[in-house]
Amino acid sequence: MLLITHAYVITPERRFWDAAVTVEGERITAVRPTSQVDAPAGARIVDAGGAFLAPGFIDLQVNGAFGYDFTADPATIWSVAERYARYGVTTFLPTIITSPLANIAAAQKVICSRPPGFRGAEPLGLHLEGPFLNPARKGAHNADHLLPPSVAAARDWSPAAGVRLVTLAPELPGALDVVDALVRNGVLVSAGHSMATLRPVCATGRIFSTRCLSLRTGSPALPARCLATRARLPASSPTASTPTRR
Repeated sequence: MLLITHAYVITPERRFWDAAVTVEGERITAVRPTSQVDAPAGARIVDAGGAFLAPGFIDLQVNGAFGYDFTADPATIWSVAERYARYGVTTFLPTIITSPLANIAAAQKVICSRPPGFRGAEPLGLHLEGPFLNPARKGAHNADHLLPPSVAAARDWSPAAGVRLVTLAPELPGALDVVDALVRNGVLVSAGHSMATLRPVCATGRIFSTRCLSLRTGSPALPARCLATRARLPASSPTASTPTRR
């Protein structure tokens, strides 16, 4: 058991001055005034000394930090992770943008090779932003490395192999087959850098997107409401009508 005392606790609902937080295993079991808490026998006690105690940030796109670029040098992921927690980030997805498939494979090897005794922000897996993006909305991505969607190329992308999230353009030929394969592998799929509109994508009746990315610079037509995990709307559905911009 862990007991953190004399903390300024911030939660989504309220704030607690001089609070004590009890942690059992991986769960917070109590938040009470420090004055009302007796330390259980055997508990590890940490005196926060009035410091803030708040939920950690979860960052879904980290391209690099501290002068490092994960796409240019995937080996730096763990070095960044060691330093990232000091800024309030407890969990993050190192992001590899459009680059050769060999570079993605190298990043997978790095993310699956946890250093002994590691302490820092936890990299849950890679966010692959590309290479299956629409060339017309590539933004800063290198056009030379863009590829047509391929199930074969994405066959080894799974959480067990270090990949948690993939951003692609769902309107590209073959993209929905890739989405199906990734979802079966347990990978989240993000629509981004895309020219897709809501009606044709939803009308497929396929699982196509769990979030949207780069709506401003990369995807002018996809509305925020495409965030539904399962898009199984018929073409006549009101939600599948002309999209609104948000």
